[in-house]
Parts: sequence; structure tokens; C-alpha cells
Amino acid sequence: MIELLVYGQKGTYTKFCQGCGKSLSIGEAVLYFRRILTRRFPNRHVVVQFVDVFNPRHHSRGSAEILSMAHRNSSALPIITLNGEIVSMGDLDVKNVLGKLDTALDKA
Repeated sequence: MIELLVYGQKGTYTKFCQGCGKSLSIGEAVLYFRRILTRRFPNRHVVVQFVDVFNPRHHSRGSAEILSMAHRNSSALPIITLNGEIVSMGDLDVKNVLGKLDTALDKA
């Protein structure tokens, strides 16, 4: 299983596309990742979840270390992890995340 967690704050917007500067809400970004990864890896089990760092009910989904980091430095949000490893901080770098996912799938 490949697990992609997007840590952020509900209702915030973030720069999504480095080329055009388009912004998406964090929820829209999670949906985008879910769609693109399901299409790109149809034979793999890929889980994409949002973790609201300021909602205690979400804390069981995420890493205590990353949640603590997010509380100390909210400018690092969003934080994206792939199987527990941080792959992006501060923006949603799609190319970087997909590259890391390709590498993880090659190892699996």
C-alpha cells in the first residue's frame, strides 16, 4: 500500500501549479491527488488522506512528529508525506510528489 498524507489547515488555499501559479483549496488539492494517482496507478492500492493539523479528531491519522512541526511552523504547510517520509513542505509540488511515488512503487 502507498499512503499519501496531506497535512494542512481546512479552508486554506495553496499554490498548486508552479508554472501558472494556480491556487487550490487544500481539499481540492487532496481530491486532485486522489484522482491523478488512481488513474496513474490503476493496479496499485494508493491511499490519499487529508490531515487537518488543527483538528484533534484528525490527529490519529498523522505522525505526532509532523503534527508538532506543523504547529511550531505553520508556514511549512501543506506538508505531504509518502509512507511517512516528507516529500513536500510549503507547497504542493506535483512533479516532486509523483516522482517520489514512482520511486516508491519501483521499490515495492
